[in-house]
Amino acid sequence: MTSVQEALVILLLVVVLVLLAGSGYIALLRERYRRGRDGDDESARGGRRRDA
Repeated sequence: MTSVQEALVILLLVVVLVLLAGSGYIALLRERYRRGRDGDDESARGGRRRDA
């Protein structure tokens, strides 16, 4: 491979890693927000069922 191709492959790998890390971080933030909004209490969850 030429140096340009190698640089593009490395750049692609970096972009994929950044996207994976970003999506994981966003999922973590959403989970924290959901737990904070629900009060992080199992008894509060038992009182309201969404599927009922």
